[in-house]
Parts: sequence; structure tokens; C-alpha cells
Amino acid sequence: MANIFVKKFTILTVLLALIGFFSINCQKKNAVQDRQADKFITFDVNRELLEPAFQDQELRIKFSPPMGWKAAPDSIIHAFPVIKSAPFQLSPRQIFMNDSLQCGCVLSGVDSVHIDNTEEIFQFADSQLKNALPQAQVQSSEFFTDYFRVRQTLAMTSDLVWFRLLLDHPDAEIFEIDYIIPRNSYPSQVKAVESSIGSIAPVGK
Repeated sequence: MANIFVKKFTILTVLLALIGFFSINCQKKNAVQDRQADKFITFDVNRELLEPAFQDQELRIKFSPPMGWKAAPDSIIHAFPVIKSAPFQLSPRQIFMNDSLQCGCVLSGVDSVHIDNTEEIFQFADSQLKNALPQAQVQSSEFFTDYFRVRQTLAMTSDLVWFRLLLDHPDAEIFEIDYIIPRNSYPSQVKAVESSIGSIAPVGK
């Protein structure tokens, strides 16, 4: 299952990395300033649905993967390529996998990128993603949590659900978290995934 997951993630990540963010501004700024009330989201976090928190000291963030999603061995992490696509580099740092459900979560560092919140960029990314994955239903949104500005892309096919989150905060490095779930496992995992997203916070918070 691990090799299949690596191949799926690598292929789709290359597609998304190449097509989604060419127009992103590389100037990092305060991610929390000027946030709009109608874009603020609070997630219900059920700790019983989560594994213990994982901390990445370099990114200065922590979060809990869904229950049963265990940290992959280094050999799996090293099998993932570093994605280089101007103007940023995507480097997988930790992977969590549920072998029985064939689910996966990938935490990646993002080098020199700022989330652009213009509607034009969202529309461009959506159209390019739909062209690359014509079978997928794609929804993009931007919102704020207590700590982060989040750009989320949700892609759904007949057999796959993919949450891609790009997050920034003035006290943390910009990073990405991907949740990849087979469509038939999605109903049983969606609350755990939402709780996991809600658990994302800067280290020390």
C-alpha cells in the first residue's frame, strides 16, 4: 500500500505544484492581519479521534493526525521527491498513514511563498486543476483559523478525496498539509480529518 500511496501522491502533487501557484506572490507578510469575519472558521476538535500531537520544530507548528494514522518510516518519507516549481519548493517532512483504510497525510515545508488571496488566483488555480484532473470536482476557499490563514483546495473523484491546505502565520514557516482519503473511507474519517485540521497550531500555543 505504501508504494501505491507514494506514487499517487507524487503524481498528483507534481500536477498541483506545477499548475496551481505560478502567480503566488513571494513576499511573506502578516497572515492574520485584515482577516474578514465571514472567513473565520472554528473547527470542532474531538481529541478522541486523534493521535498524539506531532511537532515540527523547524516549521514551528504542531498538529495531531487522525486516530490510526501512524508516522511512516523514514524510507517512505525519503521516497517522496522534493517538488521544485517556481516560485517555491515543496519538501515533504512527515507522513502519516493508515494502511488498513489506505489513507495518508503529508506535512510539507514550502519555501519562499506567500498565499495570494485574490479571486483571480483562485479561479486560475481551479481552472488549471480541472484541466489536469477533469474527473475531479474541485472547490477552493480561503479562510482564517485562530492562528493561520488557510488556502484550501478540495478535489473529489469517484475513488478519492483530497484536502490540500496551504497555511501561513507570522510566527511559523509557511507549510502545506495534504489529507488523501479513499472515497469509500471518507464518511468514517471526515470528523477525524476536521479535528486534525482544527488541531493545527504554532508550537507553544
